[in-house]
Amino acid sequence: MVKGLPGLKWSDEFGMPYLTNCKGNPNLIFETFRGVAWLNCNSFFGKALVSLNEKAPEIDHYRKRALADGFRACPEDFLKTLEVRKYSLNTKDLHFAI
Repeated sequence: MVKGLPGLKWSDEFGMPYLTNCKGNPNLIFETFRGVAWLNCNSFFGKALVSLNEKAPEIDHYRKRALADGFRACPEDFLKTLEVRKYSLNTKDLHFAI
């Protein structure tokens, strides 16, 4: 899909393809990947909500903790999504009743 974008160039410095920053390219990217990929644009539009230097919170103890009777752990896919989006540990302190 990336190779099909018009005006695509290669960066030897970063080892990846890129498009020049011009008015039509963001919409082109959004339309190309709509329904296929989630695009994190926090660094490009307005004030970024997440610092680029911010480390994703470690939540292994949430995965391994013992749960009270009648409760089960959050699904792993959900925890991974929260890590990628760098939500706070309080958000991850979830469990579901059976």
